[in-house]
Amino acid sequence: MRLDNEGSRYLRVKSLTLEGANWRKDINAGTRVLAGAWRQWTFDLPPQLTRSLRVKAETSDGPVTFEWPIPAR
Repeated sequence: MRLDNEGSRYLRVKSLTLEGANWRKDINAGTRVLAGAWRQWTFDLPPQLTRSLRVKAETSDGPVTFEWPIPAR
C-alpha cells in the first residue's frame, strides 16, 4: 500500500489497520510523510481475500477510513 502526501505539510501516520473477510492486520506505522513525498508498506494477503480491504488510519489530521480494491492475482 502506498500513501502519497500531495498536501503542503507533513502528515503523521500513527497506525494502519486493514480488515477483510475474517482477516485483520495491524501495522504500527509510526511515521511522518513529508509534503510531496510518499510512504509504502508491503504485506502478504491471504488467498481468501478477493474483493476489497477496509483501511483505517489514525493520522495527525484525524481518522481516515476507506475501501481499497484488492488487485487481481
